[in-house]
Amino acid sequence: MILDPADFWRASSLGQVVHWLSTLCEEVNITQKMRITAAMDHCRQAAIRGECPGVSRGEVLERRVASYC
Repeated sequence: MILDPADFWRASSLGQVVHWLSTLCEEVNITQKMRITAAMDHCRQAAIRGECPGVSRGEVLERRVASYC
């Protein structure tokens, strides 16, 4: 099943781990950095285009550039 950019959190590895932890009654505070990571994990190009709700193109590009330094 292919999920679109709006489903990035559910489709990403990080989102799946957080979901799994929540089934074990572990509370995880989801940060914006985690959302950006999840968007880049699931659909990097869509995230760069700003198509992931709640994650801006600027945040993604900033994170991408920082990974090169």
